[in-house]
Amino acid sequence: MVRFEVYITDKLYSEADVAFGDQLETAVFKLVGDEGIGMVMTAFLPTSYEPKKYLHWAYEYLEVGDEVRIKLAKTDSAETTQITDHTEPENEEAESTLFCSLCGKGNLEVLKIICGEKGNICDECIELCYSMIENEKNE
Repeated sequence: MVRFEVYITDKLYSEADVAFGDQLETAVFKLVGDEGIGMVMTAFLPTSYEPKKYLHWAYEYLEVGDEVRIKLAKTDSAETTQITDHTEPENEEAESTLFCSLCGKGNLEVLKIICGEKGNICDECIELCYSMIENEKNE
């Protein structure tokens, strides 16, 4: 296993122990219509027996001057991919800033929202659409 430690301006943001066969992505992004710059970490688990094939958590917003550093290390921890979030607990009154164009759920209600040029779709709607297509193929 490999451990990824992500620091923002020398403060530990998150760490992930990633098992062989799993994938970890860290992305820095700026969304259309949003002044802030954010960072997110997602682990994809293709070999997992769970229906959800990825682990994910809320965005961390960055500020001008922040430095992002990723440290890699070998680890002999658990056999499955584990992610630890070291961010401060979010304000309980936080509001969603992105919404699914199909179901209307916000980014704080779902795991992921994918933004397109003319609309957005959440992971739950993608799973529902995939199920519908698979059912139609099997008929």
